[in-house]
Amino acid sequence: MHALLVTVDARYAAILPVFLRCLHRNYPNHPQVVVCTSGWAPHMFGPLDREFPFLRWVDAATLRFPIGPPMRHDVSMDRPIMYARWAAFTPAFDIYDTVVYLDVDTLVLAPLDRLLATERALAFEDAYPDVDTLIFRDPNDDDLRELLRQDGLDGHEWHAANAGVIALPRRDRRREHLLEAERLATRYAPYLMWGDQSVFNLWLARNALRPVRDFRFNYQVRLILERRECNLYRHAKVLHFNGQGAAMPLLMALASAIIRLPGGRRLVPTALRLAMRPDLEELPGYRVRRWLRTHLLRSLK
Repeated sequence: MHALLVTVDARYAAILPVFLRCLHRNYPNHPQVVVCTSGWAPHMFGPLDREFPFLRWVDAATLRFPIGPPMRHDVSMDRPIMYARWAAFTPAFDIYDTVVYLDVDTLVLAPLDRLLATERALAFEDAYPDVDTLIFRDPNDDDLRELLRQDGLDGHEWHAANAGVIALPRRDRRREHLLEAERLATRYAPYLMWGDQSVFNLWLARNALRPVRDFRFNYQVRLILERRECNLYRHAKVLHFNGQGAAMPLLMALASAIIRLPGGRRLVPTALRLAMRPDLEELPGYRVRRWLRTHLLRSLK
């Protein structure tokens, strides 16, 4: 038996239904979906249980997993739920053969059975162009380099994984793997740039695993906005809205609404680029766009 894991705190609970509707529509035979929550009020579960009877709920507070520093050591980003992907390594997930972790800011566009069949932990490269800033705050720090040397990672060629889509077979989810993640989160805390994702990249390196360069399974929206890897978009199985800040809920709702239309998928790149134009409010028809934006965001609630 397999599972899909998604983690979400109360702050982003409103986009969970968008994620789930797209998943169930495009991957109707998906395995059980486990939702790991933090800070949810009791009344928040009932409507989702009625619409999505295939959910299993897990409270992050009942699990022990490594929690390191927030992204960029910014206290405004101190949200421990971001480390809850490591919940897949805890005994609560022992019943599953393979756990596929998905960020809640993703839209599943096709079945993910290939990920469920992987024999080793599998993640995909990050699309951010400046790879030197994706793992460590200062990769040339002497103390950091000494720690890496002691861990056999001096001279390691870093290919940064984006942690938004990860396949974790049972063989790579043993207790020693979780303990190693805890050790890395503590040992390297002062040097990490992107918190949980940095820890995951260290964990991959320590297990001699490399992320795969295959954006089909983690097609990050920056590729659309920056007009990169355009030929792969039509083959994308997961669309990932990472790195979009406050615009993320709007872009996700917009893409989800358009994809449902006949032939809508091919319209998504143009729609997202238009939605992110900085001069949008100055163009004719801004009242229509403002109404559309408000309507889409209301649909999340």
